[in-house]
Formats: sequence, structure tokens, C-alpha cells
Amino acid sequence: MGLLEETARDILSGPDPWPALEEAGLASVGVPEDAGGSGGTLADAAVLLRASGRHGASVPLAETGWLAGRLLAAAGLPVPRGP
Repeated sequence: MGLLEETARDILSGPDPWPALEEAGLASVGVPEDAGGSGGTLADAAVLLRASGRHGASVPLAETGWLAGRLLAAAGLPVPRGP
């Protein structure tokens, strides 16, 4: 198991994972750093999505990072923090 997977498991198994995901920079994995994201690949984001599904975590990772964050960055628009 990789470090990203272990970190995601630890955070997502908690009662309210969203603040910890943001603090660790995991809520914006897959969004380019120059757009305010954490960088990383779509494979990294997939690790997080699998972990959130495995833990039944009700967090908007796909909507925030994969979809909105990447689209806003590609359009040259600012990527806000939060879901």
C-alpha cells in the first residue's frame, strides 16, 4: 500500500473527513498546482476516490477536484477552496 493510499484510508475512516482532506491537500489532487490545486495525476485522484468509496465517505472528491477543479483550471478561472 502506498503513502497516498494509507493517508487517504486514515483520513477517510474518520467521522468528518472533509476538513482533514483539505488540510492535507487531498481535496484538490488532480488540479494543477499553478491553479491552486495539489497537482498529482488522475491516477492519484482515482486512489482517493476508491478509498472514499471503500469507506463510504460522503465527500465530494470527484465533483470538487476531478470535475470542477480541472475544468476551472483549464478555463483559466480561479479554483476556490471547499466543495
